[in-house]
Amino acid sequence: MSCTQRKLEKLLLAALVAAVLALVPAGSASAGDGDWCSFSGLVKLDGKEVPDGTVITAQLDGREYTNLTPARSGPSTYSITIHRLAGESFPDGSVVTFRVGKTVADQSAVLRFGETVRLDLTASSSSTEPGAGTPVWVTAGIVAAGILLLLLVSSVGYIFWREWGR
Repeated sequence: MSCTQRKLEKLLLAALVAAVLALVPAGSASAGDGDWCSFSGLVKLDGKEVPDGTVITAQLDGREYTNLTPARSGPSTYSITIHRLAGESFPDGSVVTFRVGKTVADQSAVLRFGETVRLDLTASSSSTEPGAGTPVWVTAGIVAAGILLLLLVSSVGYIFWREWGR
């Protein structure tokens, strides 16, 4: 085996390890403790503040958690805490969607028990596509999976070329 081939193998192995490490969530070692997760922030509907008494809903696996604006933080704000009750098994990483009144918010969030999440909500009453916003972690996961697949295919191709292409 030539020096160039060894260098190429080491480079491919390093790229494969980097791709796998990129898929591991950065905060997995420091996940919060507790049976609650809080979401709070500003609320806008059609680019404007919402009136006091607007219902804000967080949806998780068919369950709904609601609160009214304003929260203690001021006008056009919300605060919702999701408590894990006995017998419920919402795992960390579950997706939480939101509604402002009856309109689906553009944002969604990832459930992390023991954490308080700042999430400003926006919604458009003229939106015909509910939940149009794609969470960033979904896009990042798709990109990382594509890179990993490309590296895996190219590594297997290189091994076949090296062993049987002579």
